[in-house]
Amino acid sequence: LLSVYFDDSDKVTTFLTECRRLNIAILPPDVNTSQLNFDIQRGTDNRRGIRFGLAAVKNAGIGALTHIITARDSDGPFRDLQEFCERVDLRPVGKRTVESLIKVGALDGFGNRGQLITALDRIMSFSAEHHKAKEVGQMSMFGDVSGSSFTDDLLTNLSLADEVDQREMLDWEKALLGFYVSSHPIDPVLHIIQASNFDTTKDLKESSPERDQRPVTIIGLVAGIRRMPTKNQEMMAIVTLEDHFSTIDVVLFPRTWRKFEDIVLEGMVLQFMGKLDLSRGDAQVICEAVTTEFQAVTADGAVQPAYHAAPPPEWMADDELFDAEPETPEWTPQDAPKNGNGAAHLPVESAPPAAATPPDEPPDYDNLPWMADEPLGEVAPEPLSSAEDEQPPARTLIIRFERCGDQDKDVRRFNRLLNLLNSYPGTDAFMVELLENGQTQALDFPDLTTGICDALLAELQRRVGADNVAVRQ
Repeated sequence: LLSVYFDDSDKVTTFLTECRRLNIAILPPDVNTSQLNFDIQRGTDNRRGIRFGLAAVKNAGIGALTHIITARDSDGPFRDLQEFCERVDLRPVGKRTVESLIKVGALDGFGNRGQLITALDRIMSFSAEHHKAKEVGQMSMFGDVSGSSFTDDLLTNLSLADEVDQREMLDWEKALLGFYVSSHPIDPVLHIIQASNFDTTKDLKESSPERDQRPVTIIGLVAGIRRMPTKNQEMMAIVTLEDHFSTIDVVLFPRTWRKFEDIVLEGMVLQFMGKLDLSRGDAQVICEAVTTEFQAVTADGAVQPAYHAAPPPEWMADDELFDAEPETPEWTPQDAPKNGNGAAHLPVESAPPAAATPPDEPPDYDNLPWMADEPLGEVAPEPLSSAEDEQPPARTLIIRFERCGDQDKDVRRFNRLLNLLNSYPGTDAFMVELLENGQTQALDFPDLTTGICDALLAELQRRVGADNVAVRQ
């Protein structure tokens, strides 16, 4: 069935989700092992699983993929990137196909995805030059191809590049395969979902009529938001919520939408509470409350989050970086809330839990749907909760962030750093020291916390260096 419906991402997702439920391993696409269609193979742990077929990769044509598979089957797996470029003429394959294969991990055996994407033009040029020289050599009197102008060491020392952020990598997989292969954005809170016996989209969609209007508590990824006016010209929203099984619509009527629109942002993992509605045939959730506190609470007892994000540093406020069109065009800039300093609230991928009032969202400098040509509308800030009276965390994590001089790259690095801190929930404070031209600017995040642990420290040290990470008691 997977091979028959390889070009129907919805059916492929349904089948693969069922495979995961049955504990059948899903193996990522790989130019050294994948066939055109899905295939049963053994993974690195010698466990049998279903290997993604290359034909399931969007933007990759059958003819181009057949060219790669034929070269591999003729002389065996490709040992490295250079051999891949020499044995496969990438001119008929095309840059778009190679880029898609890199993004879904089919070339992970040759380097990390960030490195390969950065070197994509170099890869295409190397293969083209090699095969041009080979053609000239075959037509020469002596059959000599060694006189080509390119050098064999062109690919031996690829330039270093930052590893692609885990979330960006998952977004690539979802866009090009229709399925998260490496992991799922809700995996970090999966243990909470399982321990608390939350509802799933599968449970809700298979509900009997007797469950109509019964309470629902579900955690999922906000995969999309449709904003629309009611008859009274009040804004409401329908959220497409995704978990490991499927998606379901969550309806936020105007009163609920006004309360929680600050945190219901595309790409966030949130907990929704409300009632199941089966009146329209397809199951949907009528939302009554939203929270970032991933615990079993009733809708009436849910705490309304108050978000007052600290403004980003001045060097990150350059409008030129954010000229791209918003991802959610239905939302007008006037809807963007501001804090007391006039800085707009910034969307993020997920938010950490907190003891009382959920903390501020770290800014996502790569995706600012509130930025537009027309001015933002003034919205009065909500009052801060009593969480300000709580005792500060016992430890403070200090990260030294040295700017590289490339503003666009600095923005991405800083955003990844905040998202990393955000992905480890806890009660520890953190501070970022920005270093530029010998001067240091300290950025405090008094309303944000993280969870200091060995895994977080190890990842921070890998990203910014061991000397740039410290814990203050």
